[in-house]
Amino acid sequence: RDGPDVHTDAEISLSQAVLGGTIRIQGIYEDHTVQISPGTSSHTRLRLSEKGLKKVNTTSGYGDHYVHIKVKVPKKLTEKQRALVLAYAELEDDTPGIIRGITYKKDGSKLCYEGSDNDLLNQVREAISDPEKTSASVEPEKIGKKVSDNVEHHSSDTKRGELN
Repeated sequence: RDGPDVHTDAEISLSQAVLGGTIRIQGIYEDHTVQISPGTSSHTRLRLSEKGLKKVNTTSGYGDHYVHIKVKVPKKLTEKQRALVLAYAELEDDTPGIIRGITYKKDGSKLCYEGSDNDLLNQVREAISDPEKTSASVEPEKIGKKVSDNVEHHSSDTKRGELN
């Protein structure tokens, strides 16, 4: 606490930090849903304006609620998670140093050389390099068709019931 301002530490997962999402935090008067932007780094400070304590010695107003984001990095990974992170590390461009288990090839690209089930890592590599298997190559119309094929039509559905 800092006068009428309140401070909260909140942990987010590595996936939330990279992809974005939401978290719930406990506020002074109510709970808040906080939006996490994609690419949020640890020690980011978010401000919830007017969500702190009621100001004393003034006619009106509230302090702010500051949320200090901490990215929780996993200490243990499953083989699948490790293979995914190693495959990502091979693709990463702006590494400021060396990544354990990754070496540079003569052409400047990166390659994993240790520490993971090579079959699993090779499957991940194949999945992200084969355009036939990636979702980017799937036509949106086919996705919509596949989803609509799996939807059951119920007369109790308000919108669909009106259309029948």
